[in-house]
Amino acid sequence: MNHLRKASLAISLLLVSWSSQAGGNFELAQCLTGQVRSTSCDQTIKRYWQHQPTVVAAARAEGIEPALLMAVTAIESRFNHEATSPKGARGLTQVMPMTGAAMGVNDDRWLYYPETNLRLGARYLATQWRQFRNWELALAAYNAGPGAVQRYGGIPPYAETQAYVREVLWMYRLMRPYMMASASTH
Repeated sequence: MNHLRKASLAISLLLVSWSSQAGGNFELAQCLTGQVRSTSCDQTIKRYWQHQPTVVAAARAEGIEPALLMAVTAIESRFNHEATSPKGARGLTQVMPMTGAAMGVNDDRWLYYPETNLRLGARYLATQWRQFRNWELALAAYNAGPGAVQRYGGIPPYAETQAYVREVLWMYRLMRPYMMASASTH
């Protein structure tokens, strides 16, 4: 429990120092750290705990830090495995059907299955890391595609992608102490 109190204090300090970077996800961060309570927040926390073991397993299988995949999942879908974006991305990590097909999943319905979606999202993120060897660029490629990162020689000048990279890294820094404290108690 002492680890959790330390992690909670660290999270509170991070919230104060990074709140300007959170964009529209500051409420999500407050929800996940217990600073806000609502029906929507309770559903998000329930989904977090429901998917947490699968996120950890998928991340470890691809050699990426679980807190980073958890942050991607939080920003992409708020842990909602039924989420669909206006552009057609699906599931927890918002995998596009073409990306899923390129990775061997040809039936779009499977993109809504948490295990399948998290495995594909982790694999795609790890692929971007291996290509760019920089987490900011890997996240930008996850969001805008590797071609856009190559074309611009860095994070593309798209407001959505720039905000996405900032928010995922902010959420990662927020979640990392919790994930580490949780791992040390098991």
